[in-house]
Amino acid sequence: NILKKADIIQITEGTGTLQEMIGLTEVKTVIDEIIAASKVVRARERMGLNTQGASFHMMFSGNPGTAKTSVARLLCKILKEESAISSGRFVECGRQDLVAKYVGWTARMVEDKFKEAQGGILFIDEAYALVDSSNTYGAEAINTVVQMMENYRDSVIVIFAGYSEKMQTFLEQNEGLKSRIAFHLSFPDYSPEELTDILTLMSQKRDYQIDEEAKEYCKELFCNAVKEDNFGNGRYVRNILDQAIIKQSARILKMETREDISREIAPFFNEEMKLADVPVVYHEIETNGIGYVNVMFDLSGVSAEELADVGILQSVLGIIDTENYEYSELFNEINVNTGGIGTSLELYNNVTRVKGKEFKATFEIKGKALYSQLEKTFAMMAEILTASKLDDTKRIREILAMLKSRLLMKFQSSGHTTAALRALSYASPSAKFKDMTSGIDFYKRVAYIEEHFDEEKEALSQRLYALTKKIFRPDNMMISYTAAREGLEGMEPRIAELAGKLNHENVTETPCIIHCEKKNEGFKTASKVQYVARTGNFIDRGVEYTGALQILKVILSYDYLWQNIRVKGGAYGCMSSFNRIGEGYFVSYRDPNLKRTIDVYEGVVDYLENFTVSDRDMTKYIIGTISNIDQPMTPATKGERSMNLYMNKVSAEMIKKERAQILDAAQEDIRALAKVAKAVLAADQLCVIGGEEKIEEDKELFGDVTSF
Repeated sequence: NILKKADIIQITEGTGTLQEMIGLTEVKTVIDEIIAASKVVRARERMGLNTQGASFHMMFSGNPGTAKTSVARLLCKILKEESAISSGRFVECGRQDLVAKYVGWTARMVEDKFKEAQGGILFIDEAYALVDSSNTYGAEAINTVVQMMENYRDSVIVIFAGYSEKMQTFLEQNEGLKSRIAFHLSFPDYSPEELTDILTLMSQKRDYQIDEEAKEYCKELFCNAVKEDNFGNGRYVRNILDQAIIKQSARILKMETREDISREIAPFFNEEMKLADVPVVYHEIETNGIGYVNVMFDLSGVSAEELADVGILQSVLGIIDTENYEYSELFNEINVNTGGIGTSLELYNNVTRVKGKEFKATFEIKGKALYSQLEKTFAMMAEILTASKLDDTKRIREILAMLKSRLLMKFQSSGHTTAALRALSYASPSAKFKDMTSGIDFYKRVAYIEEHFDEEKEALSQRLYALTKKIFRPDNMMISYTAAREGLEGMEPRIAELAGKLNHENVTETPCIIHCEKKNEGFKTASKVQYVARTGNFIDRGVEYTGALQILKVILSYDYLWQNIRVKGGAYGCMSSFNRIGEGYFVSYRDPNLKRTIDVYEGVVDYLENFTVSDRDMTKYIIGTISNIDQPMTPATKGERSMNLYMNKVSAEMIKKERAQILDAAQEDIRALAKVAKAVLAADQLCVIGGEEKIEEDKELFGDVTSF
């Protein structure tokens, strides 16, 4: 039972990199033990000795930014170098990768991940998120993981990672789980000295040097940062370095002046016409022989009570059997003959009637194809709109389960957009419409129908069929079409044929009346990060829109919000927005904080009232703003932009005025925006999607607290 000399003293690239990492003394010791244990097992295998019972499954616990994922990747590299694992695959996954996309598919998803990781490491991040009291899918995933750990014990090493206090709860979910984990590694928070060393090492790897004065300043920042809860550790250091590099770039590069920036706006391409008695907005753009078709149906005759069903209808069409195709055949037929066909629900706010909060909602089916294939494109659109088998309740049930799962995953992984939309819906009818067709209200309705499907299925099928009759009518249709002039040839008969297949019977329309109500909600998830949104309408409080608000978004993202929410707060991101209809919001992304972030939002007003900037920095912000506006556009994007401006009633004069306000903005114009921030915050509209612990800790902030 003697190890070979090479097995003990060989130093690999991976072990060298591990030793270079700052701190982590105890972690490195345990890693050395794991490597040594793997060598012993390998030596015993060579000698034909029994190696049964050897397990290398692990648990990594620690706060954000403590290098758990980095160490796991390095360990995979080291074990491959040591021939302890065969493929060296490192497969990273989370709840969204392991819990049912389809009913009954959780076990299959888990096994697929184990198969993908064969010969390597399966790294399950935020493993505690699998503990979910709202349904059994998480428990099924845990049970299956335990079973797969046994089935694949000789070919897959599993590493569970997460926050320390949550991982103990996770281990208690299955009796066999704890016994199968051989190594427990605790990743401590870094000290200010270690953070300074990490900053130096990160800088060197990116070919930067930090002078001593900057190091001392950073060390002071780190001394203060470590006193705050969830300050971000290594992530905090990386954010500081990223921001420093951005500022250095602006300092050393010769910037253009405002006078160098054109005041001309991108042209509109909108030509109104009628083809086969259908309104068409034609966008004459050279497209290299491709036609971009968007068939739009007005939803103003659909009642508020029907909106969730409209969202379900949009999700079903195109992925369900039709009279002439199974849905897999339909998919293939579309891909062979076109560049794709898809459906969506869109909203257009009338910027000329802001105080009346007027908007138009549409059900849209979009397709693109070579001119020679447009006839087939229109035929496939007609098949989807008029021949889908909406009485196929088995398939609808599968789609609803998939839809419910995907919505929940979206809320947990990118909840900032959902939280901002929900908070806006407290006062905005258009935001409420969107929430009812794709947001939290929609999720609740989908979840209810899916859970009571046997009682609901017949009525749902009838309602979906009725909606197709109400919505898909030739007198309720308009078309947006982007192509060169020759692409118009043959369009009229194609449109006429499509219109002929739609419903021509009289229908009863019901005006869509939407009632908004401020709720200030907290939605609890299994995650430990938050998405904190504060919203409001500044025009409702007498403040006008100005192009300078586009600069404000850049300033806040580079300076105030970045420094206070991302760098100091440890969040992954932070955003703000202010639009022509007065809607404004502040929202954080994967944020360890809640109340602290709200306090940061409240500080925006004081920051703006005292905003001071050099001419050079002001020019930098303006250039950044114009760069965001003047993005390169494809022919399709040019057509979409033109149609969006047309539908929103935005004129060329409005765009020119906005651009001039951006280019002529000065320090005082930014200070004047304090009243915009004050108006948004005065609305006191709050929505948070986040961890149970944080939401319960600050539950007095909410009018309602619930779980997904």
